Amino acid sequence: MIFIRKTRFETHKIIPLIALMLLVFNACRTDKNKNEIALSVAHKVLVLDSIEASKAIVKDDIEHFFDKIQTVDVSIQTKKAYNTPTKREAAVFDYKKFIQQDVEDFTQNERIFLEKTMKEAFGLSDKISHKLFPNEIKLIKTKGNHYGDETYYTRENSIIIPKAALIKPNYDEFLRVILHEISHIYSRTNPSAKAKLYAAIGFKRIAQPLVIPDSLKRRLLTNPDGVDENWATKLTLDGGKEAFALPLIYANENTLNPSKTAFFQYLGWNYFEITPSVSGNNLVVQTIGAQQKSTLNTTGINQLFKDKFNTDYIIHPDEIIADNFAIALLSTKNDKIMETLTADGKRLIVIIKEILSSE
Repeated sequence: MIFIRKTRFETHKIIPLIALMLLVFNACRTDKNKNEIALSVAHKVLVLDSIEASKAIVKDDIEHFFDKIQTVDVSIQTKKAYNTPTKREAAVFDYKKFIQQDVEDFTQNERIFLEKTMKEAFGLSDKISHKLFPNEIKLIKTKGNHYGDETYYTRENSIIIPKAALIKPNYDEFLRVILHEISHIYSRTNPSAKAKLYAAIGFKRIAQPLVIPDSLKRRLLTNPDGVDENWATKLTLDGGKEAFALPLIYANENTLNPSKTAFFQYLGWNYFEITPSVSGNNLVVQTIGAQQKSTLNTTGINQLFKDKFNTDYIIHPDEIIADNFAIALLSTKNDKIMETLTADGKRLIVIIKEILSSE
């Protein structure tokens, strides 16, 4: 440390020193806030570095994803085989370490791109409601080694963005996906609006405990954007059969298969009929065969949902809502989007806008 002694003849030398100190102070303050994108007095986006991202990606005190994920899910993502007796807690411990190592810093160019996108996303949401955009959103960049290099998802108020999506991004598509992910955060943190939005597409919360056959239950995969699977809807299938059913995603293998290198190679999903148990206290998922597949003939269900609900991404009601949330917000920018929808689809967007603006 250099001590500078001030005399009445050296005051002029202090002024440059003060200027230098202010410069250093401002530089430090700028560095501290360089990861923050200010959207309004009450709204901001935090672009997390790898250190902060490694903490945020394993934190879930809202939906408790890590309390639910199965060992087979961990095994598929980490590509590590676990013996049958392995405790789920030990596998989850490994999983948390694995995904913490899968994050990295955003580049400066990526930060600029993200700032443009998030500012437009905020502007579009603000057209529908000032309460729509979360007060704080965190952005995390992942190398894509767990779910894959094209998979975005959310956790609490964080959006996890795969590195590959930022290499040569298509702005319009990136914006659409970001709006989709914002919908998941909004739904997660606004349960009243969530229930209304789900009801708009015919889904209601199951009050009774859900009984899932063991073989299927062990293979269930947990969607980080739809952790709660206890939402069901009435389906009218080919032949006029009606069923109260819910979507479940599951692994199509019981254990790790070395020939499958990507998470989505294991992904199976379907709508399963649920019926009351003999006691009437539970709802039982109906399955058939050794692999416990759905008893329903759901051929054509994707098109059915696309015609009515504007999407064939129907593995969970939150995904259906998120696609429509994006359409609703983008239509405030370009109303020609509505021209591509069916009459039912247009009505749904109107209803969604009404729900979002009234909350």
